[in-house]
Amino acid sequence: MSKGTATAQNAMTPAEVAAFLAEPREARLATVRDGGDVHLTPVWYLAEPDGRLLVFLETRRLHLANLRRRPRATLLVDEDARPRGGSAARAASFRCAVTLVDDPALVDPARERLIRRYRGPDATLPRTPGTSYAMCVLTPERVTAWDFAKG
Repeated sequence: MSKGTATAQNAMTPAEVAAFLAEPREARLATVRDGGDVHLTPVWYLAEPDGRLLVFLETRRLHLANLRRRPRATLLVDEDARPRGGSAARAASFRCAVTLVDDPALVDPARERLIRRYRGPDATLPRTPGTSYAMCVLTPERVTAWDFAKG
């Protein structure tokens, strides 16, 4: 655990992180722009049983250009009830190596799982002519996760 927000007292266990990720939440994906600045936007994700995280990006997205140049990213999944009067905040931050998959035969079925996760079991994969997607396979190298309700 790093110093600061996450402590030995409030650290989430791997099982707690898995349960946290199992709920459909918005994440924030951070990549590095060509000039060195951080590019940060919200994304949907899939958490795989093997610990990898999947994010899908249109091939025109800046994140994808950043990842083709430098295949590393940080993904933050968080929940903070404090602004709404609650006292709890939880988060998991993943520093990752990234592998890009462009093959629609692999991307489309996984992307369909993502759409159904967030929009329901009957949701269909949206298709826009001329738009293609890449699957970003994030392999966590460092995980920092905390739950303020723990201490």
